[in-house]
Parts: sequence; C-alpha cells; structure tokens
Amino acid sequence: MVLLAIATVVVALQIIMRYVVGHPLSWSEQLARFIFIWMMMLAIPIMFYGRTYLCFDLLLGALPKNVHDWIQLLIDVLMFIFCVYNLYNSANLILHTKPTLMTAGVRVPQVFMYSSLCISMFLSSIVMGDHLRLSVRK
Repeated sequence: MVLLAIATVVVALQIIMRYVVGHPLSWSEQLARFIFIWMMMLAIPIMFYGRTYLCFDLLLGALPKNVHDWIQLLIDVLMFIFCVYNLYNSANLILHTKPTLMTAGVRVPQVFMYSSLCISMFLSSIVMGDHLRLSVRK
C-alpha cells in the first residue's frame, strides 16, 4: 500500500508539473515505473502463498480427491523448480551487472532493479517449498 501511495503521488506530481506548471519532471516516470515493478515482484510470493495463480479449478474439482492431490503435488514441484531456476538466473544477472551501471533518469544502480526479481524468486521459493512440504505430508 505504501508503494502504491508513493507511485500515485509521483504520477500526480508529474501531471501537475507537466500541465499546470509547464515543466515536466525528468525522473518521475522512471521512478513510478520502478515502484510498479517492485510492487509486482513483491506480489508474486503473496500470490503463490494464497495459491491464487492461474489454474483450472473446474477440471481439478471434477477429479477424484487422490488424483487432485497428486496433480497439486506436481504443480507445487513445477512451481518450486520455476522459482529456483529464476532465482539462480536473476542472481547470475545481478552478479554479472556492473555496480556502476546507473539508470538514466533516477540515477540508481541498475542492480537495484534486477534485485527485485531475485528477492521475489527467493521469497517465492520459500513459499513453494513450504507448499511442497505440506503436500508431501498429506
């Protein structure tokens, strides 16, 4: 909610500066974009935690309970592999990006933006690992 409020203020400020004052801000669009990227990346583990990702409930609901449990376990395994794979690749991207490489408008290190995916996949791996643990216990 805090990031959304900041992004709203930044975009409103840009509108006022562009259309009322006549001098648009050079950094506001990029800052708003960075905030939206971080919001989306931080929403991914929350989505995984609530199991609100896209799935076909109609098909799963029609299957017997034991088949449904096996399919859920398969989904958890695949999602865990996806998260770990993306965590590895995003960490590689961060390690191979020059720390002096800055963004154009806001002048923050590019690594800061790449780290949003790494943090998101780290948290998602923990969540999906917990889902796997719970699925195997059933």
